[in-house]
Amino acid sequence: METSPIGRILGEKKYITRGKFGFDLPISACGPAVHNEVSERATFWFNKHVPNRVGLKDRSEYIRIINDNKKSLQAGTVFPDWGYECWGNDYAAEAAHWTPFIKAGIEHLRENYQKPYTKSAEEFIAFLFGVAAHQVSDELWHGVRMDEGFLKLLRETEYLDDFNGAHDLLDVGGDFYMRIIDDLSYLEVYKRMNIDITRISLETCMTRQYYAMQAIKKLGNRLFIKYAKKSSILVEKFDSYFRGGLYSMSVQTYKCWNYLADWITTGERPECNCLVNDKVGRKNRKTTVIKKILSEGKEQFGRVEDFVQVSRTIKDTIISQKEFKFKVTKNISEIMSSTECSDISSLYNKQTLLYTMQKYSGFASSVAIGDFDGSGNFKTVLAAPFHCPEESNTCGTVFLTQNNSTGENDIENISSKINLQSNTTILQFPKFGASVLVADINNDGIDDLIIGAPWINGVLSENMGSVYVYFGRKGKGLAEIPDTIIDSHNNELSSYGSVKMGEQLFSTSIGGINTLVIGAPQSKLGNARQAGLVAVYKYISNDIDSTGGKFKLISVLTSKNPKKYENFGSSIASISNSKDDILIVGAPGFIQNSKKEFGNNRQIPIMENESRSKVYGFVWKNNKFVEETSIVDFGHQGLFGKLVVSCKDSSQAVFIAAPARHKEVDDGIDYWQSGSVAKSNWETGFGNITVKVSEMWDGSHVLGHFGESIACDSEGLWIGEPLSYNNDGRIYFIGKNDRKCYYNGNSKGSRFGSLIQVLKKENSGSMLVVGQSHDSKFSRLAGSISLFYQ
Repeated sequence: METSPIGRILGEKKYITRGKFGFDLPISACGPAVHNEVSERATFWFNKHVPNRVGLKDRSEYIRIINDNKKSLQAGTVFPDWGYECWGNDYAAEAAHWTPFIKAGIEHLRENYQKPYTKSAEEFIAFLFGVAAHQVSDELWHGVRMDEGFLKLLRETEYLDDFNGAHDLLDVGGDFYMRIIDDLSYLEVYKRMNIDITRISLETCMTRQYYAMQAIKKLGNRLFIKYAKKSSILVEKFDSYFRGGLYSMSVQTYKCWNYLADWITTGERPECNCLVNDKVGRKNRKTTVIKKILSEGKEQFGRVEDFVQVSRTIKDTIISQKEFKFKVTKNISEIMSSTECSDISSLYNKQTLLYTMQKYSGFASSVAIGDFDGSGNFKTVLAAPFHCPEESNTCGTVFLTQNNSTGENDIENISSKINLQSNTTILQFPKFGASVLVADINNDGIDDLIIGAPWINGVLSENMGSVYVYFGRKGKGLAEIPDTIIDSHNNELSSYGSVKMGEQLFSTSIGGINTLVIGAPQSKLGNARQAGLVAVYKYISNDIDSTGGKFKLISVLTSKNPKKYENFGSSIASISNSKDDILIVGAPGFIQNSKKEFGNNRQIPIMENESRSKVYGFVWKNNKFVEETSIVDFGHQGLFGKLVVSCKDSSQAVFIAAPARHKEVDDGIDYWQSGSVAKSNWETGFGNITVKVSEMWDGSHVLGHFGESIACDSEGLWIGEPLSYNNDGRIYFIGKNDRKCYYNGNSKGSRFGSLIQVLKKENSGSMLVVGQSHDSKFSRLAGSISLFYQ
């Protein structure tokens, strides 16, 4: 019987000898369910992506090996954590987190196996790919050798430098998060290959991992409530965060696997920064994820009452040195039970469901509508920033469709596509389509398309992201390649610090001239990480062609005293009157003292020394935007200003969302992360902006995130609550005289309401667009978009 190569390496103890590496750097790992999710997504992209480089044939062979040995891959994915706090095997487990373990494995493979590989050798290769996935995930999760890792973000914001508290929340809470977005049915982690090894501790400790995974599958939905309650970051950023979110870990793992394949093929370690060749720590600081999961499984949770409370609060404005707080003078409350919601199909007689068959595509991330050739024929623009077209080596697709048919439609069959073309690794996963904007940005009377790609240059780069501009042309439409590119390396912005752009796009009119406004909320200003900025560009046409000019930076906005993780520029809105053009910028921030208890605080006060959730108002004066006022929220994990939306009607209302706002009501029920939306009006006069907040609506569904999306028109206001009802989602309509709640009967677990837009076609009415970001009806977590119209 052939001896397992894993057993041989363990027996030889090539990677657990303490003195060999001079251990001095500890690492802590994310939980087993998160690691397996990363490996699953990376496998999908590895199957689709075969880079055009040396070793093409061997790359295809590794794809086959991984697909034929999924159990071995998954065993390797969780293997490095096998011995933590289990029979004194901490150092052996710690060593498996570092590149010397991979190096020893590759040396053993090349010394003992020749092609064609035996089944045992192929299992071992798949196992090494799994171990590499684990290592890459931990590097991003905890920010090893890099700034702004997920753990650092959590520790420096909601946990105020409490490493153990932040680590416990992120690792264990992250695993329970995986349970609520998927049933983990693909996991076969411990039905693994036969490991011929005499050390009983290995099997005993890995068996313990197996039971921890079973606890996640059985109890994850309920246990996640406990951990999510402590942090809005875990809920808001777990998927999307650029250094340690699921997408970023999966992308980096995919890239690392390409280097690993070359290493196995040639025996020479490639030059890459995806595997850390560092040392193991003398003292392991890892909080035991598995022990925590097993112990938490003993807890029981009561049933949560699910209903939505819509309260209308009339408030007076107090002006104080250009900053405002609002005191409650009168409360008018309305209760609307979400159990009385209607199916959205009862409101509209026509519905189109657009979907993609590609997993993890991010379809439903952003949407717009425009007439790009001046013909009067409007095209709906729908983005999928992780969709990988068969004909391209770059992921990220923007679809354009004129489909008017009802029913279910695969977007691939009814649309044209825009995506970047490149064979460089920098552009493999640019997150192209993370934001889209339709506006006549060159002021020639034809709609233009602007697309954000915030991961250009890679998630480890200091300067990240680009904005691509495609000009509409009379009778011709959009070109296949962008007409101009605004890059994060732009010299005009370099003096501000490390710029990260592409997540937020907006257009506003200044004196009747349209401008492009780019929000860069994750930009580093000086030493202030993710303080954020907003850049305003004006397009200067040449004398011959309206598409042959260039963009000029005319204004850069920041807060007066930039602070780390303020995220200034996360949202942008504008209003104009006969006197002034006002730009409104959200800075939801994450620095909030979660150790301090907040009562039923219905005020929006000024707490300059503690709060980081603000909305700023700027007025165009002397050829630049000047800050005139700000309003502040001091609510537990509220994210006040994550979304600001202005209604383009006579009301000039601006709606401000705090989707993670915490609320306690008189009966003692604790509605954490239920969310709120405030209605405000901004006016200028006497050199100042006057802000009036007249109404506020509160969600009352635990973890509902009421206000995650907002859209408005002359008929009323639409508000999304995508996380309510175990991620089924709800949307709410608030009209002048009525309040309605709607669900989608075909959207189980899809996060119905993750996006809402009201798109208008000239002279042909409007349609309601609702995104379902986690829809898995057609393909796992692919997303879908529903169009409703009469």
